[in-house]
Amino acid sequence: MNDAAMVHQVGTAHGPRGCWRDKNTSGKMFTLLPTSRLRRPRTVSRHDDMNHTPTDRVQRMALGLLQARQQGEPFTPPADCVDLNVDEAYAVQALVGEGMGWFAQGVPAWKAGGSPTVSAAPLPAVHPSPGRWQPVVARNTREWLIEAEVAFRLARAPQGPDLATDVVAAIGTVAVAIEAIDTRLGSGLSGSPSNWKLADQGVHGVLVIGPEQPAQPWLRWAPEAWGQLAWQIDVNGHTAQQAQGGLPAVEPLGALRWLAMHAAEHTGGLKAGDVVTTGAWGMVRARRGEVVDVRFGGLGQARLTLD
Repeated sequence: MNDAAMVHQVGTAHGPRGCWRDKNTSGKMFTLLPTSRLRRPRTVSRHDDMNHTPTDRVQRMALGLLQARQQGEPFTPPADCVDLNVDEAYAVQALVGEGMGWFAQGVPAWKAGGSPTVSAAPLPAVHPSPGRWQPVVARNTREWLIEAEVAFRLARAPQGPDLATDVVAAIGTVAVAIEAIDTRLGSGLSGSPSNWKLADQGVHGVLVIGPEQPAQPWLRWAPEAWGQLAWQIDVNGHTAQQAQGGLPAVEPLGALRWLAMHAAEHTGGLKAGDVVTTGAWGMVRARRGEVVDVRFGGLGQARLTLD
């Protein structure tokens, strides 16, 4: 690779121009480190096939996305990547995670969602509310999509032959979540094929969660009850969107059940402490300098400021 740099968490309050910075309550921010700290990905990290060699276009897609993150410039995939399939997209995710050094200690968080087809992406971090975020790629984007979500944290790893059932029993806490959507793709959100966006870590920007509470009372809810859950998104103190229900899958646990099986195949499985956010109930657009608050009835709230 040429003279790039990688994103890494450090205990400093300043970073070079154009870097990704996400200040949380600990005061930690994200800045850039030399390329010498970056490992060039070689294989797809699959639990069931550690010797699988990625195709040439998977490698090129992954390296392009890595450089976009390192250099702060959008990446336009080559023409032969237009028909990238779902399996290849997940392979790209794994290579990018390896190249960035995100998952050496395991995956700390996941995003999962969609209906009727569920998809997922492993995430590098989850941050407590209130969070601050600055996009990683310096583009002409003036506003970003901000999603209102519900996240679960596992108290233990799901076990046994029926992971899709046991993962619900493994849930410990639930919280309001905010996900900022961002892409490293030069064609943006509207101009990129769905599997490109999946490969780009599900176009994830940052994940912030509010105070956690015991999940058990919520796990007894019927799908119809989830469909009546009230939520609200405020931007700079003004209500931008509010509704009851709205999650495409109606209730959020279906995405988690699917993820339990997906993670078992791709990363060795979910584990205690994992945070899983389960799809957007609503979304708004926000600009730099704006403060977004998300509230769910009975669940609490979370806040994200765009720097």
